[in-house]
Amino acid sequence: MSRRHITVLAFLTAIVGVAVGFLLGAREGSHLAQIAVGPPRGALAARVLVDLKAGQSDAAKIVFESEVDRGLFDAYELLDSPSRQLTGTLVGIDPSYSLDNYLTRLANYRKANPSPFKGEFAAELRTDTPEQRAFAAETTQRNREGARIIDLMVQRYATK
Repeated sequence: MSRRHITVLAFLTAIVGVAVGFLLGAREGSHLAQIAVGPPRGALAARVLVDLKAGQSDAAKIVFESEVDRGLFDAYELLDSPSRQLTGTLVGIDPSYSLDNYLTRLANYRKANPSPFKGEFAAELRTDTPEQRAFAAETTQRNREGARIIDLMVQRYATK
């Protein structure tokens, strides 16, 4: 083999190696991200279950309401992602599955049951220092943007 052939072969081997490494790394990274949130979610679920056994359902309602909002918000970001199909393939999600059924269920629920997290709550935040005022302003802005996105998803997917 000539030096040129060896160089081209080495270059192609390197490209294939990087591509395979990226695919495996992205899949493993996604898996780690999913399992990293497991313990905190499990601890939260345990707390809610203890409250439910004690006859207190307020914590469960808050957790489940936040999951509905999170589902709508995350779906908005997922649908807006240019790499949605590739990401699904990389992390092992069937690319043919449709979010529409999930989104319709979430949007119908949220339309019939307004989010308890919607609205202004900056009055509850401390604003004694410039840092606290900046934090309150940023938190309020994020809350408004989240509410806007959730409203958009409800308008787009609610059928009732």
